[in-house]
Amino acid sequence: MDKAVTSSVTTPASTTLIVGADPLCAVLESRCTAVGQPVLALTSAEWLRTKPQVPSCSLIIEAETGAFADKCRLLASLPDELPVLSCAHNASVLEAAGAMTNPGRAMGYACVLPLPESGGTIEIARSPLTIDASAQAAHAFWQSLGMTAVEVADSPGLVRMRVLACLINEALSALGESIATAEDIDRAMRLGTAYPRGPIEWGRLLGYPAVLGTMQALEREFGEDRYRPAPALRRMALVEEIRASDVRNAWRTRHG
Repeated sequence: MDKAVTSSVTTPASTTLIVGADPLCAVLESRCTAVGQPVLALTSAEWLRTKPQVPSCSLIIEAETGAFADKCRLLASLPDELPVLSCAHNASVLEAAGAMTNPGRAMGYACVLPLPESGGTIEIARSPLTIDASAQAAHAFWQSLGMTAVEVADSPGLVRMRVLACLINEALSALGESIATAEDIDRAMRLGTAYPRGPIEWGRLLGYPAVLGTMQALEREFGEDRYRPAPALRRMALVEEIRASDVRNAWRTRHG
């Protein structure tokens, strides 16, 4: 049974390390900064290239939402003595734990962007290997951000991201088959279901690589055709990744 958790544990004044991909990495950094939580945020590439020492760090937030291989490479490189809150969008907590040198440290989380400016709900999950200290650290961290942690069973995407990714995938399948335009699909879903935004607009907001990562994780976990990523989703994720790579290359050219 799902259960809302309100912890009485408080987070100590120590640095939280966030490593992963935008937009999730940037959003979590912003929430930490807003409540005065010391934070160091790095992309996966920055972490793997430099692996800086963070002596005051007591918690690591892994926010790699793209390819599973990239996630595993990142998790395997993280310090093995600290709790790790692993983004469950593109892997179950158990899969993430399998990539770590100390699998008991892994505790999963999932959310749907955009987060509210304050408050809100975060889904968390543990694997059969998760130790109590990591679970307690997760409850304390999300509480320190003013969020309510709802504990659910371990599965790729957990609840909301799983449902939303499937909706976006189906909408892009309809778009790829020329059933309707992107604008008409979004309009129909907003007016017909009272969703706050259409699925294609929501895909752009989440980032298509993140949506693809969730669908690939579901297909890997369950092996069912209903989770197969739509060709249009694969193409749009690739376009977004190439554009992001061009931006990074341009920045490196300017700044050495």
